[in-house]
This record gives sequence, C-alpha cells and structure tokens, in this order.
Amino acid sequence: MNKILVFLLFSAFIFQGCGTSETTEAVVVYSAEELQAAAVNDNADIIELADDIQLIQTLEVSEGTKITIDGNGHTIHWPYDDAPAIEIAPYAALQLIDITMQGLASIDTGTGGIIVASGGSLTLGEGSVVTGFADSGIVVNGGRLVIDGGTVAQNGGTSSFGIGGGINLLSGELVMYDGEIHRNSSRTAGGIFVIGPAHIELHGGQIHRNHAEAGGGIFLEPPNPYWPHVDQTITIKIGQTAGNMIFNNNCGRNFRHVEGGPGIQGTVINDLADFLYNFEPSDNIENLILILSDEN
Repeated sequence: MNKILVFLLFSAFIFQGCGTSETTEAVVVYSAEELQAAAVNDNADIIELADDIQLIQTLEVSEGTKITIDGNGHTIHWPYDDAPAIEIAPYAALQLIDITMQGLASIDTGTGGIIVASGGSLTLGEGSVVTGFADSGIVVNGGRLVIDGGTVAQNGGTSSFGIGGGINLLSGELVMYDGEIHRNSSRTAGGIFVIGPAHIELHGGQIHRNHAEAGGGIFLEPPNPYWPHVDQTITIKIGQTAGNMIFNNNCGRNFRHVEGGPGIQGTVINDLADFLYNFEPSDNIENLILILSDEN
C-alpha cells in the first residue's frame, strides 16, 4: 500500500513538473516568410537559418518577444534603403549570432539597418556582422545595444545629413565587451554618434578605421540649449581591459573639439589614449561624465 502511494505521489510530481517547466524551442527556417512567422511565435526562442535569405519586408520583433537568430554562417540580405531591415519594439530583445546582416547601400542616405526602440535590446554575439547599410548600421532610439563578439562595418554615407555611420545612439545604452566597429563613414561620427541621455561602457573590442568630416571614432553631441529641462547627460565608463580600443580613426577636421555649422559641434574621440591623456574637465562639454573603472 505504501509503495502504491509513493508511486502516485511521484507520478503527480513528474506530471506537475512537466506541465510547468520552460522549454527552449529551436525553429529552422528556409525563407523570409518562415523567418517572419517564427519571429512572432511565442514558443520560438531560437531561430536557425538553413540558407541565405532575402527579406521582402522589415523583420519586426514585437513587444515582449525575446529571440535569438543563429545564422549558421548564412546571410540575411536587405535590398531596400527606405526602411530598416529589422525593427525591435519596446521591451523586445533580439540576439544575433553567426550571421551577416547585409544591406544594399546603393545610395548615400537611408533609414539604418537595425532600429532599437526605447526599452528594446539588441545583442551582437559571436560571428554577427551588420554591414552595407546607408546612413547608420544600427540606430538605438532609447534602447540597449550590447556588442559581444559582433562587428559593425562598412555602413553609412557622406551626405550632408549623415550622422553615425556605424551606430547612431539617440539616447539609450551601449555596452561593448568584444568585437569591432570599423570602416564606417558619415559626415558626422563615422563610428558612433551619441546624444544624451546616454550611457556607454567600453570593456574591450576595437573601434578603428572609421571616417567622418567630424568625429571619426566617436562624436559626443553637446547639450542643446533649447532643451534646458531635458536630461542630456552622456556617461562613458571605461573598464581596465579597454586599453587603447579606439584608434586609427580619422576626420576632415582633426580636433578634439569641433565647432562649425549645425550638427558638427561636439567632442571628438579618434584615439582613446590621446583623449584620456588630454582630458581635462575644463575642456569637457557640459553633459559628459567620464568614469575610469577598475571593473572589467
């Protein structure tokens, strides 16, 4: 009798556990239609590409969705300049690994390759590449971007309206552990354009060979005097492992602080070692907070 009772209790425990446990489902896709369908499937935590794909419309990662796209070395092609290849909604999260996001970049202006809305997040994991997009490779509009082994390269253009060839951080957060931001170009900020409120953490990787008229590597926008009651603080935290991760960037106006026409005033970082060596609070734009951290 006791053995039967024990068996029933054990069976109930197993049944309950199976009913409440969380499972990770991987979906293999072969086409743009299958990719879009998998992206809105609540059970599809990991999407694996079985082949190269050309998108026919913007891939939307909807609010509350958290997915990983594993490209298995394949490429997602985006043949348009008038819309982003991927749009990440508020409170949605996307991770890219072992995949190339390839834009057309046939003209000098565009909407950017990947747009991250406020509250959304994008992680560029190992082997992920964002390349070939006009205007900006990635636009972060109040969201969060983590680069941990990914690459942002050969994006942007040189039109008079271009800002942030590699990354356009329009408030939000950028954390870089490993990877590269290189060979991007724009009129202002070849590598990264930053406007506050923004938080940047540099722990590793390389930002190099980016080019712009102003701000080859990173361009920090000063506070807008017409928005006196808006928080425009830019915080840059540099970890001890960052080393000289920003180097060999160049711009037509090779100054640490640039003054010119609309849109090109601010602080330029083309070389991290030079910036830190010459950094003085009196030289600093009002809204910049620099933190040198012993944390990795």
